[in-house]
Amino acid sequence: MKPAGDKLRAELDKISFAEARARVIFNCLGREMEPTDDIANLLERQVQSSVYLEDSIRYMAEAGVDTIVEIGPGNVIGKFIKKTAPEIKVISIDTVEDYEAAVKELTA
Repeated sequence: MKPAGDKLRAELDKISFAEARARVIFNCLGREMEPTDDIANLLERQVQSSVYLEDSIRYMAEAGVDTIVEIGPGNVIGKFIKKTAPEIKVISIDTVEDYEAAVKELTA
């Protein structure tokens, strides 16, 4: 994955990142990024290194996250979330219909 990370880095170097306005959890850290962390470095690392998905899920559970929306085909991550932190509600979006149902559910 190093070549993909290198290509990504070349594009990231063209971008000026502002300070994050929301809490961001990086799977390459398994935790929330710190104010001193460099977003471009973390995005590159996210592509090139191991991820700590279980740590990230547990971190979110401990932080009080009660709902996670999974977007993409299938629901493999959603199943892993339910196994790791069953108290977190998972909404999986795979189709336009799933999206529309999720919007209704989340805005009700």
